[in-house]
Amino acid sequence: MSLSRQLIILIAVLVLLLFAGTFAISVNNMRAYLESQLASHAQDAATSLGLSATTHVEAEDQALVTAMVNAIFHRGDYLSIRFEDLHGRTGIERVAELEVDDVPDWFTRLFPLQAPMREATVMSGWRQLGRVEVTSHPGLAYRQLWQTSTQTLNLFLVGALLAVLAGTIVLRLLLRPLKAIERQATAICNREFPLVDRRPFTTEFRRVVDAMNRLSGKVGRMLEDVQAVYANFDISDEEMANFA
Repeated sequence: MSLSRQLIILIAVLVLLLFAGTFAISVNNMRAYLESQLASHAQDAATSLGLSATTHVEAEDQALVTAMVNAIFHRGDYLSIRFEDLHGRTGIERVAELEVDDVPDWFTRLFPLQAPMREATVMSGWRQLGRVEVTSHPGLAYRQLWQTSTQTLNLFLVGALLAVLAGTIVLRLLLRPLKAIERQATAICNREFPLVDRRPFTTEFRRVVDAMNRLSGKVGRMLEDVQAVYANFDISDEEMANFA
């Protein structure tokens, strides 16, 4: 496997690990924020319903209290609403199924949202009349979490693709001096002694190129000196070639 391919694989692995860590932190933070919003939403609904139903509960007008609960519950924003009396007996209860549209089941299992239950006391002056419990439906929160996750994933894929393309181009430019050095070494083996004119801007490669240029120049001059010495002894070109 070539060095450039190994470096590209290394870059891809590092980018993948970076994304995995960033994605996990982002999703967990988003989950915590959405759960706090669900709790706040449930508490606001419980408080509002407890205050608005006080008069009807005190008058024991079950029909109007039921109508108020149904009106709020049928909006679809709540998983359950329950009225209890002072003895803990359930007077009115509405429960919805936990179904989330447009979000895969595997996502809801992998990133579950805990929908907290909040309660408020139904008061008439200083007298307690009962209690109302409200649990927000996490469907909207799941959809928001799913959209955020998919947008983050798409952004990562685009960024990773650009990073790999940029890394490939940069690596080819950086490793180009190695091909020049390879051609120079092959030429030296063929008794040719070229010099690499273009010095790379990378310090390590520049040192290697300078060293190869010095080697090529010294070996060329050494062979020229040897040829000059043996020329005085009238040695044939074939014998000189065999010596070289």
